[in-house]
Amino acid sequence: MNATPSVFRSSLSGADKIVVYDLEFTSWEGFLESGWSMPGKHCEIIQIGAIKLDCWQAFEEIDSLDLLVKPLINPVLSEYIMSLTGLSQRQIDSDGIAFPSAFQAFETFCQGAEYVCSNGEDDDILNKNCDLHDILRPARTAEAVDLRPLFSEALGITGYGINSCDLAAHIGLPATGNAHNGLADARGVAAALHHLW
Repeated sequence: MNATPSVFRSSLSGADKIVVYDLEFTSWEGFLESGWSMPGKHCEIIQIGAIKLDCWQAFEEIDSLDLLVKPLINPVLSEYIMSLTGLSQRQIDSDGIAFPSAFQAFETFCQGAEYVCSNGEDDDILNKNCDLHDILRPARTAEAVDLRPLFSEALGITGYGINSCDLAAHIGLPATGNAHNGLADARGVAAALHHLW
């Protein structure tokens, strides 16, 4: 592995604090392969996991956010997504909040961070959910940094890149929690970022 941390320094220059977030969203067997385009199915967010990092303290985690979200169009989770994420219908029904409230909480959480970062297409999913609920994204999170190309460049990976839940293990770091859990995956991305920086 020939990591080049300079790609991260140039992309996150001048930051005191950054937010790394990861989303889990409704899915079904074959949904990814269909290009997220099955009739009547949408990528509705069911979990937002986010951490705020202090860039001057070796990316120390200084705050976290873990929200469950009730999907609007497909309120009943598929067996596929429950198995993948470990989230249950009961958890979503009892602890989930409406997406507009969750998005507002996420926006508030991101205040004070110079960059909001995800690993992969989470930003596109967030945009789709904002569109679904007719929410205009403020600039603070609307220009999120996609870390996946930076990880690919730093690690010499071609193609699609590495999913958040696999990133820490790929570079030999311990797991940060259950795979496909939004908060655990955000922490895995942060651990990889700290390691490569």
